[in-house]
Amino acid sequence: MKYYETLYLINPNLSDEECREVVTKFNDLVEKRQGVLINVDEWGKKTLAYTIADVADRARQQNGIKTVALTGGVLLNRRLVQEAYRILEKKGFSVLRPIQYSPNDESISVGQIAYALRSLRT
Repeated sequence: MKYYETLYLINPNLSDEECREVVTKFNDLVEKRQGVLINVDEWGKKTLAYTIADVADRARQQNGIKTVALTGGVLLNRRLVQEAYRILEKKGFSVLRPIQYSPNDESISVGQIAYALRSLRT
């Protein structure tokens, strides 16, 4: 028997229920064609949110970081931001999100400016 591994991406604008329906349809298609599902890992959007929180935890342990800013292109995904925000707050972090400027990559300079200003004070 040959073994195959398949990774597929689902539209991030779908609800959790709609995502489950896509996974079910794909699994049914594999089985309908005599395929055997050995393992199904649904990584979901939460995986990246937990990774963000893990990085923040390491930064807190190594450098005493207590505040996390959620910005950059990947964080244009509302569900990812909401999940990361929830997890980070639960872990005791102060969480900053852009309100008066774009959350996209062009605003990374805002963080660089904040870092530079802090460096000038010390």
